[in-house]
Amino acid sequence: LQFNWLLVALVAAISCGKETPTGEPEPADCRIVELQAALDNDTKASVTGSGVVSWSDDDKIAVWTSSEEARTFSMVGISGGYANFQAYLDVNETPESLAVYPVRSLVTLTNGVATIFYPYTYTYREGGMDAPMGAIINNGTLVFQHLGGVIRVACSNVPASATRFNLVANGQQIVGNFDLTVETGMSAITRNNSSYTKAIVNFSPGTGSKTFNVPIPTGHYNSIYAYFSDSSDHKLYEWQVLLDVTSARGDMFVRSMPEDIMRVMSFNIRFAHDEDSYTLGDGRLWDERKLVVPVALGYRFFDVMGTQENTTGQIDDILTNLSGYSALGTSNNGYSISSLGYTYQYETSAIYYRNSVTVLDSGSFDITQTHTRRCNWAKLNFAGHTFYL
Repeated sequence: LQFNWLLVALVAAISCGKETPTGEPEPADCRIVELQAALDNDTKASVTGSGVVSWSDDDKIAVWTSSEEARTFSMVGISGGYANFQAYLDVNETPESLAVYPVRSLVTLTNGVATIFYPYTYTYREGGMDAPMGAIINNGTLVFQHLGGVIRVACSNVPASATRFNLVANGQQIVGNFDLTVETGMSAITRNNSSYTKAIVNFSPGTGSKTFNVPIPTGHYNSIYAYFSDSSDHKLYEWQVLLDVTSARGDMFVRSMPEDIMRVMSFNIRFAHDEDSYTLGDGRLWDERKLVVPVALGYRFFDVMGTQENTTGQIDDILTNLSGYSALGTSNNGYSISSLGYTYQYETSAIYYRNSVTVLDSGSFDITQTHTRRCNWAKLNFAGHTFYL
């Protein structure tokens, strides 16, 4: 979905003596200036879940003026298909150079280079997009264009305890300040940065469906993912949104976060080898890893996982420190995975599964007659779907 340009016309200044947009008396040395914004189906200032496009009552735009400051113009109404914005300026003050939506996006403008701010946090509002748009002021006319793209994620059932929607671009900046050369076709361009890679949308807890719109700068992204968290920032649910994507100015990437998506993992545990007792400190010793591994696994929120090189003692350690999961399978020697300790001769390719997954059947068989290697299998049911692992 491409965003087209938004035409805004600068109309004649209203004479002194009228009230300000807030209803307070206007200072004698000021005048009200009104901007008129055209509204059409490609104006993405705000968009509802059903796709109806509109401005929001509290929308504001920032306009750089001859005072070398950004002035705020507030929405005062919609008439005849136009949104009307007003501000009052000094008598000799005129709009110049650049106008930006929403108002907090414009920070500074020096020698033709603007500083554009992408917020770290947003407050959820139905249909709210907050995607930065810019317009070069030319002979009293503003033509708005989007400065980046938007990730739009629809979730059919938000977790009940969730209060934050988090969008993360791995290793790339999507929030904070960006430099913008004021010219036709201008855009805010992402850059590699280990910080400022996450945007947060705050909302009130409660189940139900929500659609989250998060602006992103233009550029190429290796990986973008989303997750919900609670008020203590504990991760509740994670979902991969985009891989290897290029965002152009005005692009909207629409994705859904379905409730019944299943996460499948494979993980090589690395068995607790006897020789590891001589290598304390190099990270291989199971005593150093047995608390780290469950944390790493829990962070991925898997539903089912196939593993390699588990000893039964390691399985016990993992399940003790990873709540909500069970494991099944037999060792390479054909023994059940119970009370066999850490002896690596009894390693197994165990199947781990979340307790909400139902085991319908399971078993194992030899892969070869010349080596002690077994395959563990299970017939499982997840959210009404039956499958084999």
